[in-house]
Amino acid sequence: MIIKKNSFENAIFKSKIPVAVVFVMHVQGLSIARCLSRESVPILAIDSNENNCGLYSKYVTGIISPDAAKDESSFIDFLKNIGKNLRSKGILFPTHDVELIALSKHREVLKEYFLYPMSEYEIIDKCIDKFKLYPIAKELGIPIPKTYFPKSTEEVEEISNKIEYPYILKPSRHERFVEIFKKTALRINDRKELLKKYKQVSDKGLDVMIQEEILGRADRLYTLGSYADKKSNLKGIFVGRKIRQFPSDFGTCRFAEPIYEPEVLKLGQCLIKGLNYHGISQVEFKKDPKDNKFKLMELNARSWLWISLSTACDVNLPFIAYKDTIGEKINNQIYNNHLSTKWIFLIPDLINCCGGIYKKKGYPQESLNLLQWLYFIRGKKIEAIFSWKDLKPFIKFLLNNMRKFIKRIFKVQ
Repeated sequence: MIIKKNSFENAIFKSKIPVAVVFVMHVQGLSIARCLSRESVPILAIDSNENNCGLYSKYVTGIISPDAAKDESSFIDFLKNIGKNLRSKGILFPTHDVELIALSKHREVLKEYFLYPMSEYEIIDKCIDKFKLYPIAKELGIPIPKTYFPKSTEEVEEISNKIEYPYILKPSRHERFVEIFKKTALRINDRKELLKKYKQVSDKGLDVMIQEEILGRADRLYTLGSYADKKSNLKGIFVGRKIRQFPSDFGTCRFAEPIYEPEVLKLGQCLIKGLNYHGISQVEFKKDPKDNKFKLMELNARSWLWISLSTACDVNLPFIAYKDTIGEKINNQIYNNHLSTKWIFLIPDLINCCGGIYKKKGYPQESLNLLQWLYFIRGKKIEAIFSWKDLKPFIKFLLNNMRKFIKRIFKVQ
């Protein structure tokens, strides 16, 4: 149910149980809501886009907000109004960096109405800004790819003459970069390309680093997903890896699996402790084929796209965060079964693999025919959006994307 902006007669505002307030109701927000609904937590879903599929889940009460990216002040005023009408303080669950940053920056104002299951802005900023994160990781002894932080074109020219390609251009913060370039990084194959692409990026006013590319497919990307309490002790631990992503080089997950890798746990835990981090996070590493070391890629100071796989493996990170925040006792959780369960974003993965999209984009190794794809995804799975118990989000997702899907199919044919 989506209620009007200022309709506070809804039962969600009369709940005696603290309400989870979840932001941006695409896959991540929907996943958080379904994880919390298992424990009968009331959920207020907030989004500026009324077409996002998670708003149509039976587990949430949805409300349309101002866009934090376009009007942060109105977004914060809107939340204050929401908070004033909740019976008790709501528990905040941002799933994207824009909302995370806004909530963190305005913590002093909003803490009167909401509880924060996350670090303060100074620590969040160190996680999001890779110009700050990588030096901290290096000091902690955590391997990182060879990285340069140029401040001028002259420095880039000097760097371009001494590196062995391929390298990548990677933003300090990825929101605007991804919006403009549709990727989280740009591959650089030679000096000329480096100078050209650096100019393109700097002309957009973006800060970027020049980083050695860790070669290999998506299955070399490992994640430590966890919840750390206020003392940075891990109370919930999940380790997994991507199998496929799109785009195949620098993209978002399409297929993933749980996998126990103690080195990923050790390095991720070291980083979280070193940052004095509190909250849900995803620390991602890539296994370098040159030396078989895990190199730090990023730390998402929030939930990640396939967080529902951790709950399928009996580590309900959102509920652990919720319980800890309202002061209830929690037991440490680390998955110890369900290692055969996979996570899949079904429709996009099917279209990319079998519709010729990977092949067209230059990743023939990811292209499969329908029988190969069906064989590959066999076994127990959790789907990003589809659920027999909660069908409306999937129907909404299909309706939203039908035109795009048909266009892709006809292009292939």
